[in-house]
Amino acid sequence: MSNFRPAEKNVVYIGEGVTFTGAVNARGSIVVDGSIEGETGCEQLIVGERGVVKGAISVTNADVSGTVGPDISVRRTLVVRSLGRIEGKWIYGQIEVEKGGKLNGDGEPTDAGSAERGA
Repeated sequence: MSNFRPAEKNVVYIGEGVTFTGAVNARGSIVVDGSIEGETGCEQLIVGERGVVKGAISVTNADVSGTVGPDISVRRTLVVRSLGRIEGKWIYGQIEVEKGGKLNGDGEPTDAGSAERGA
């Protein structure tokens, strides 16, 4: 989990025990230790070990230690930590999965990710 500072601009923080239902979008980061049910969009999505994000997710980068799905699109880098779980369909530019991380469903690289790797 990155170092989150409450005074940081353009950050949405969903704390443990909090459930947010609806669309949430941020120019910067969304940090989730609770849960989001709905459309999610931002530059950097950070999901803590107990965090859950359900719905259509469209982000530039994602760092997942909790659970996300059923539809996540990551333009650059998707990182799935050892306790992380991706459910459903995931689209990514690049992907990193730590030992123990779970990917369930269908995944595919974006054209942008293929271009960055020189494919």
